[in-house]
Amino acid sequence: MSSAVWSSFRQKRPGSETARPESKAGSGTKPAAAPSIESLDAEEVEALLRQFDMTSKYGPSMGVTRLERWERAVDLKLNPPKEVKELLDLPTSNPKSCFDW
Repeated sequence: MSSAVWSSFRQKRPGSETARPESKAGSGTKPAAAPSIESLDAEEVEALLRQFDMTSKYGPSMGVTRLERWERAVDLKLNPPKEVKELLDLPTSNPKSCFDW
């Protein structure tokens, strides 16, 4: 019965942690750049702002606008995403949180 437990978890032996050489296929390639703010359509902008609303690490979002919440997060050094500020500065963005009806 105890062999069933050991067979389900991979075991590491001491001294088996050696550095593996990086593959040549992955070296020299750059990660894909994030899409620019101007290239996003209205639904994508709203989805990013909604994601900001749902992230609790930037403080409560009830009763405050998104811009007020973003500025509060900056004041408290919570490092909110700069992309959200750029989106909030757009004339087409909705300043209200998804929790404000």
